[in-house]
Amino acid sequence: LRIIMQKQNIVYSKAHAVFQNRILDLYKSMSLDEKRLLVLLSPIVRTTKIKEGQSVFLSADEYAKECGISHTRAYEGLADASKKLVRRYFSYSTEDGKQTVANWILRSTYDEGGVDVYFTDEVLTMLQVFDELNPYTKYKKEIILKLKGDYAFEIYHIAKQNEGLGKTDLVLEQLKVNLDVPKSYHDLSNLKKRVLDPSCEEITKNTDINLSYETVKRGRSVIAIRFIIDNKKPKKNNTIKNNSKNENIPIQPPKLTQIDVNILAKKLSKDMEFGSKYAKAGESYEQTEERLRIELTQPDYVKKYAPHITRVKLKEGFKSPK
Repeated sequence: LRIIMQKQNIVYSKAHAVFQNRILDLYKSMSLDEKRLLVLLSPIVRTTKIKEGQSVFLSADEYAKECGISHTRAYEGLADASKKLVRRYFSYSTEDGKQTVANWILRSTYDEGGVDVYFTDEVLTMLQVFDELNPYTKYKKEIILKLKGDYAFEIYHIAKQNEGLGKTDLVLEQLKVNLDVPKSYHDLSNLKKRVLDPSCEEITKNTDINLSYETVKRGRSVIAIRFIIDNKKPKKNNTIKNNSKNENIPIQPPKLTQIDVNILAKKLSKDMEFGSKYAKAGESYEQTEERLRIELTQPDYVKKYAPHITRVKLKEGFKSPK
């Protein structure tokens, strides 16, 4: 979900968790308490505009209230989560497309009243700066905090990141890496039974979107998972009004030939500007190219990537499809 803010000093309320899309593996390998802690710290960091060296405090009472758990469970959960987050790291893309690894927090201090967490400037930027140059994903914290499944947070975040498109394709092998599933789940039937089915069911039941999936095949082999995302709110008609004829005309994204798809997939997979926004955690150039070969056959992705498609075409000198 990408929203361009008109004023640099506008921030979302404490009701929302917001994260830059440069973070490639949000929630990966985290316990439920770690995920909850990060969601609850996000709006505090954003609305207070703290800096490196200053702590963010979350009380055990607030944690218990927001998560709907007992105070005893909250104390235990905060203590465990704050310790684990100190050792937890994540990946992100720099402006020149380089993948970088960083720790989530510098240190934490815990007592029965709650936890003080200290972030680096590096992380604070990704939790505070949201604009056209720093696209981001947001959702209401009260909604995502309803989720409890092992992979529900991760898959919900992926779905909200692509909500505007209505669907997203993830290369199967890369999805397994991003979710950090155990080897026993690498078999597709186990992945469906243990990860995809329960996560989609829980997300559909408890959140603001209906989520389902289907497999994408090349020949007989499944190469990707396509998540189908449907917001439960009434949809707006995606049309433009022709004033001269007073009729609505659907907006049609440009079409690409298969030759164009192949060329663009190869060029964009190695393009630093494109990679800084749309690279996925741990992907090689070859895996990115494979993913783009799938995505560029879909009008929604062509529309999403249109500025980069135009730029690469001009740079490389090949003609637009008619």
